[in-house]
Amino acid sequence: MSNSRSSSSRVSNRSNNRVQSHSFSANTSQEIICSCGSLTTIRTSWTAANPGRRFHCCISGCGFVEWADLDSILLGKLNEQRVIAAAKAKEARNLKIILV
Repeated sequence: MSNSRSSSSRVSNRSNNRVQSHSFSANTSQEIICSCGSLTTIRTSWTAANPGRRFHCCISGCGFVEWADLDSILLGKLNEQRVIAAAKAKEARNLKIILV
């Protein structure tokens, strides 16, 4: 997790906080409980670095924050790399055709 600032909430390092994750349905819906015992709420970052990214933050204001969309970001990056690899493979095939 990276540290960032959000206009709706301050994001701090969570090294002192431990998270308990409880799954309540098969639809990847999770309730995140902060180490202070409070529930978290999901907010959306509107910073230039993280526009539209959702994150969990403690409702009691202890400073806990965790990105809520990490899996989708990783999948997006993976797909981006696949597109780049496919474009490079196509370019290599085209260069081979030109050389022949």
